[in-house]
Formats: sequence, structure tokens, C-alpha cells
Amino acid sequence: MAVPSGQTVAGVGCVRGQLNLLTAGARVHPGVYTLPGPITAPGILTVTNGLTLANGGTYLWDMKTLKDDATGVAGTDFARLDVPLGAASLSGGVLTLGFVGTAADNGPNSTNQFWRTEHTWTILTAASSPTGKLSISNGNYDRGVFVTQVNGNTVELVYKRGLDLTLIVVR
Repeated sequence: MAVPSGQTVAGVGCVRGQLNLLTAGARVHPGVYTLPGPITAPGILTVTNGLTLANGGTYLWDMKTLKDDATGVAGTDFARLDVPLGAASLSGGVLTLGFVGTAADNGPNSTNQFWRTEHTWTILTAASSPTGKLSISNGNYDRGVFVTQVNGNTVELVYKRGLDLTLIVVR
């Protein structure tokens, strides 16, 4: 399936076949979707035979609660894409972060204790090691920065805590 610009494949469950997001404005958004509104909760969307994100094709990722791989559950606390067959090619793709539920009130700009340490979320699993890298459209915050990394057959979203700077003036 080729997703045209301005269109979004959203929801949970399974897309049978390959999913190609090859233009800016083509989006995939795993999560619970209720018409006509937006995503109401993160979820897991499975694409059975391969995924290509290129030329600005976008993965919209949501976090609902302040939990990561160590404490949370993908599909409940944060979104994930699964690609059990075929390749996951990410060169030229974009990741856009979303914070819903309690995470919206306690996002990366808040003083919440959660953001004082580094965190990792598995945001994509694949049959083989994904190729390419997703750029993050909104990954810089006052408290830290988000980056992606390939770890074996997964793509991880990593939050790196920023430095808390205190200005001292000596007179």
C-alpha cells in the first residue's frame, strides 16, 4: 500500500502487505483511533511485509504515561510499529513525537522527576535490522533531547537528559 501525501494510516491491528510512505505528508500513526477524532491512546500497528519511510514520510509516535521499556508496556503506555516480515527501510523518514494523557501534562519541558534520567522506548521491531535512520522533527526540549538508534532488529527512541545549568555570579 502506498500512502499518498496528506493521508494517514492509523489504528491498531494489522496491515497485510507492505506499507510505503514515500512523500512528505504521508503518515503512519499506531494507536487507538475513534472517528472522527484524533488518536486517543497509543497502540501497536503491525505491517506484515515491510515498511518504507522515505522523502519525509512520517511516523507519528505517542506516549501516554511516563513509562519506558523498563517500566511500561508498548501498546498501552507508548506506541510501536511491528514489521514481522520484509525489510524496514527508514532512510529519509521522519519521527514526530506526541504526548497524550498524563504525558501531555508532564512532557519533556516539565520539571517532573521522570525527565531527570535517560529513558529508552522500542518504537519499531522488524524481522531484520532496520536500515537508515529517522530524523526527529520535534526532539529538542528544555530538559533534554530525543535521538533514535538501531539496536539489533529494533529501533529505539532514546531520551538523553540535558544539563541543568546554574548560573553563579561572583562579585
